[in-house]
Amino acid sequence: AWEDGYFESQNQDRCGMHCLDNLIGAPQFTQIDMAMSCDQILALHPNEDRLDHERPSGWYSHSVMSHLLQATVPPAWRMLSGARSWPIGSPCKRMMQCWGW
Repeated sequence: AWEDGYFESQNQDRCGMHCLDNLIGAPQFTQIDMAMSCDQILALHPNEDRLDHERPSGWYSHSVMSHLLQATVPPAWRMLSGARSWPIGSPCKRMMQCWGW
C-alpha cells in the first residue's frame, strides 16, 4: 500500500535530491552528496558551467543525478526494489541496461 512506502516531501526546493531518495525508498542522499556529484561532473567536463548542472533553486541535471546513483557503493540504483522485474520496454529498464545491469 502507498502509505507503507517511503515518501520524502520537497524541502528547500531540492527536487532532484528528494526524487532520488523517493526512488530508492529511503533518505539516501544529502545536499553535500549532490554538490560533490556536481563537482565530479564538472571535473570531467571543465568547459561546462556549474549552473548547467546545479542551480540555487535545487534543480540538478540528469548527469548529476545519474552519476550519483552510479557512484555509490554498491550503486544505489541496485537497491531499487523490483528493478529486475521492470518490463523490457520501460524507461527504467532501458536506464538499467544503459548502466550495464
